[in-house]
Amino acid sequence: MSDDFTCELTSIDGVRAEFDFNRRAFRGKSRALKLSYRERSYTYTVVRVERSFALECPGAKVTLDRTMSAGGKGTTYTGHVTGAADAVDLELAIVLQQVDTLDLTPVGAAATALNKLYNLLSRGNSTAE
Repeated sequence: MSDDFTCELTSIDGVRAEFDFNRRAFRGKSRALKLSYRERSYTYTVVRVERSFALECPGAKVTLDRTMSAGGKGTTYTGHVTGAADAVDLELAIVLQQVDTLDLTPVGAAATALNKLYNLLSRGNSTAE
C-alpha cells in the first residue's frame, strides 16, 4: 500500500487535475495537499487550523483567512496575494477553501491515528466475543 493518496479529477474547467496527499507524514508541510493542474504544481497548506489556508505555486501565493462575522452569523474570507498570481490561482484557492483541512495538520494526523487505533481495537473486541 502506498503512503500517498492520489486522486484525479476532470471537473475543473474540463481539465484533469491530480491531487496527492502523504497520509503518513506527521509535520504540517509534509501533510500538504499537492495539486497538479494545467502544467502547474501547487501546494495547499493550513497556516492556522480552521482559520488560514495557503495555495502556493512557483512565483505566487494566495492566502485565505477565515473570520466569523459579528454575532456568529456567517463567515467571511479575506484573500492576500503575493507574487504573480493569476485568475486560475485565485479560483483554485477559492475552491480549495471548502476542503476539510483537519487531515492536513499534525493534530489531524494524531486524531486520525487515534481513531484508526480505536476502530482496530473495537473490531478486535467484537470478534473476541
